[in-house]
Amino acid sequence: MRRCGLFPGRAQCRPEQRPAARGAAGHQFPPPPPAFRPPAGWRPPRYDLPAGRAHRGPHRHQQPGAHPGLRPQTGGLSPVLRPARGFTLVELLVALALGVSLLAVLLHLFVTLSETNARLLRRQQLHAALQDLMALMARDLRRAGFTTLAAPGTPFAGPLTRGPHCILYRYDMDGDGRLDPDERAGFKLEDGALLAKRSDRDCGTTPCAGCATGRWWRLNDPERVRITGLRFQETSRMLPGNGGRLRGVEIILQGTLRRFPQERQTLRTFLLPPNNLTPP
Repeated sequence: MRRCGLFPGRAQCRPEQRPAARGAAGHQFPPPPPAFRPPAGWRPPRYDLPAGRAHRGPHRHQQPGAHPGLRPQTGGLSPVLRPARGFTLVELLVALALGVSLLAVLLHLFVTLSETNARLLRRQQLHAALQDLMALMARDLRRAGFTTLAAPGTPFAGPLTRGPHCILYRYDMDGDGRLDPDERAGFKLEDGALLAKRSDRDCGTTPCAGCATGRWWRLNDPERVRITGLRFQETSRMLPGNGGRLRGVEIILQGTLRRFPQERQTLRTFLLPPNNLTPP
C-alpha cells in the first residue's frame, strides 16, 4: 500500500514506512531464524533388523512411495516406528479356555490320586489290625490240650467248646498237670470287640462251662476297628487203623473301620493244635 501526501507540493507517493517493533522497554525484537534445512548428503540413521525379523517382508515404511526419511536404508526399522504387536481377543479367550481346561484336569487327577491313596491306607490299616488279632488267636489256640502228663485221661484233653461266636479251651500253663482256674481260656465276640478269657475265678469252685461267665479282656478298640464276625469251625477226621480222630479249627474273622464302614475285610486261617489227637 502506498500513501500519497495530502499537502500541496507533496504529490509524490512513497512506500509506507512502519517503525520497527519494540518491546515494553523500547528494545527491538530479533528477526526470526531462517527455516531449517538438512545439510547436503544427510540421511537418517540406519537400524539393523533382529535375527527373528529377517524373514519378514518389507514394512509399510519400506513400500514404494514412502517418504525417504522414513525408509531405512538397510531394511531395518526404528524401534520408535516399529508397530505394536499383541494378542487378539479371540486368542486371549482360546488361551484362557485351554488354561482352565488343563487346570481342571490336573485338579481332578490330584483329587483322584488323593482318594486312592487314602483308601489304600485305610485298607492297609484294617488288614494289619485283623492280621494281628488272627495271629494272636491262632498262636493261643495251638496250645489247646497241652499238658506235661502222658496219661490219656488228663483234664486238658477234652474237646473244644464252641458257641455262636465263642470258643473255649484249656491247657497246662504251669506244667503241674492240674487244671487251675487260670488255665481255662477262650475267645468271643461282643459289641464289636474281640474278648479273650484268662480266668474262671469268678465262677467260684465250679468250673465255668459257658462263654457268659469268667473274666474277659478286650483285645481291640471298637471305636477304631469294629469286629463284625467271628466263627470257629471245628473239623475232625478218623485216622486209619482206628487210631483216633484228628481235630482242626478254622477261624473266620471279619472286621471294618468304624469311621469308614464301607471298608470290610475277611480273614481265614486253619490250624491244628499240637495235642489234637483224641482217643476213639
